[in-house]
Order: sequence, then structure tokens, then C-alpha cells
Amino acid sequence: MFSHPPLDNCPGPEGDLVKRVIALPGQTIYSSGNSIYIDGRLLAEPYLPQPDPQGPPIASSQHPYRVPPAEFYVLGDNRSDSCDSRYWGPIKGSTIIGKVILVWWHDSHPELHWF
Repeated sequence: MFSHPPLDNCPGPEGDLVKRVIALPGQTIYSSGNSIYIDGRLLAEPYLPQPDPQGPPIASSQHPYRVPPAEFYVLGDNRSDSCDSRYWGPIKGSTIIGKVILVWWHDSHPELHWF
């Protein structure tokens, strides 16, 4: 959970946001098709809904994006419809205000899930 990024021009909720941290400071990230690679290794994402089109690409294998120091690359779980680091870049570590530990509601129905 983190404070709303100042460069976010996407329509949607105001206030704090929840996304997954995909890449840490210093790591490289790129996508190919619907797959994401961190430091050249395929990222396993069993939590994503299937099918889940990637949406906008993230850099390329020839020119991967390196996450700057003290910043984090975050993505939403609904990639084709998520405004995240692909649009407004990585978030500063200082904007992180908490960690999600419980899902109470999912896909329009109650679903209790602890992390």
C-alpha cells in the first residue's frame, strides 16, 4: 500500500493505492508477450486471473528497465486494466505506508484470504 503517485493521470480512485511490488531497487525488468522477466528470469505469477493480457509492454529484453535506487516497480493484478508503474514509473520507497495482509472482498463477492 502506498501514497497516490503524483504523476498518476489515470482515471480511478483517489487516495492510497494497493499494487504488487514486482521489481526491487537495482533489478531489471522487461516483458515479452504476457510474461514478465526480472533480472532475465521469468516471473511466476500464479495469482493472476486467467487469461490475463499484459496490456502495455515493459521495456524489452535488449533494453530492460533498471529500477532506480530507493524505488520499486509495482503492477496491478488486472494488468490490461491497471494504472501502475507502466504509466507513471516506479514509486519511491518513502511512499510505501503498509503491507496488505488480508483480502476481504474479491471479484464482487466476499472472499477471506490471508497473506
